[in-house]
Amino acid sequence: KPPLTMEKEKYKNAYFQVTRGDYSPLLKLVNDNLAKAMEYAANDNEKNMLKHYINSFKEGDLNEHKEGS
Repeated sequence: KPPLTMEKEKYKNAYFQVTRGDYSPLLKLVNDNLAKAMEYAANDNEKNMLKHYINSFKEGDLNEHKEGS
């Protein structure tokens, strides 16, 4: 997905702005290693958890992360 910058938000007297894709390079490394970890998963439940985390970090989908938890 292309970068997308959200509107500025104020929180506790500070302004912040979120841009989709800011952590893409780091999350790719995380996902690469989560994929490698799948071969060491103790059971299908652990494999499924890792699969959901990978999808969450790849797509930015919070529901995928919740499914993995």
